Amino acid sequence: MTQTDTEFYKVMFESLYPEVYVHAGVLEAMMHVLNEEEKQRSPGSPFRLFLTPNILPLPLLVKDVPEKQRKDLLNDTMTLVLSNLKINHINKVDMIFIPIIKSEHVFLLVLDLKTPSFELFDNMVIGDERVDRYEEIPTYMRDVFVNYFLDQDHPNAYKLYQQTPKIPDLPWKTTENGEDCGIFCMRHMKTYMGGGVKGWKCGLLPESDGQRRQLQQLRIKYLCKILTSTVNILKDDIIVQAREHDRLDPKKKQWPKTIKKMIKSRQTRFL
Repeated sequence: MTQTDTEFYKVMFESLYPEVYVHAGVLEAMMHVLNEEEKQRSPGSPFRLFLTPNILPLPLLVKDVPEKQRKDLLNDTMTLVLSNLKINHINKVDMIFIPIIKSEHVFLLVLDLKTPSFELFDNMVIGDERVDRYEEIPTYMRDVFVNYFLDQDHPNAYKLYQQTPKIPDLPWKTTENGEDCGIFCMRHMKTYMGGGVKGWKCGLLPESDGQRRQLQQLRIKYLCKILTSTVNILKDDIIVQAREHDRLDPKKKQWPKTIKKMIKSRQTRFL
């Protein structure tokens, strides 16, 4: 990727095959793509900043870890992020998106700095296990960002500290689909502009066969978006290879019947 010379590997993108858990590297690649797209945002759109999954390692988001350790790491990380994106001050950013991966499940934290709010988007319906699912991750993440904003003299830092994480009841939430959580997260990052669920044009159907077809199409769409983005320095090479593949005999383009098993095996071996 052109912004940070970050390397991504083919096996990571193979996780976009249907019914495979999306690898964290795909979410990070999408982060680069979305940050690049923000440079072309329309007038009046919020300035959104997308961060890497688990920008603070989860083992740091517990009571026994000193707050200063979290604060110092976030300060260093945000300095690098803003420098890479040529953002001269965090006060210019309206919204921050933070994917969290915990026990193979992906959910999204969104900090709205312009009209202070703190939201958590999760495609899975929440049952009695809510405490176990999120633990204190949202609270620690909010607090360390508030401390960072205070250091940066952000005018809404204290208002953000007063916010508790809201978990909206999304019409497209699922009860049985766990493996598409990464796709839901990328969809939420791509489409959410703030203001809550009302008026949010996410485009996803309620849980159904139709929704599953949508999610499969999004796996293809997001793979193409990442590979052909201007931030991908191998974009032109990939397009050439794709055109060569299109010219192959149809029989040579067929995947083996065991393709899903092969991909899952490669995910285990190499990632």
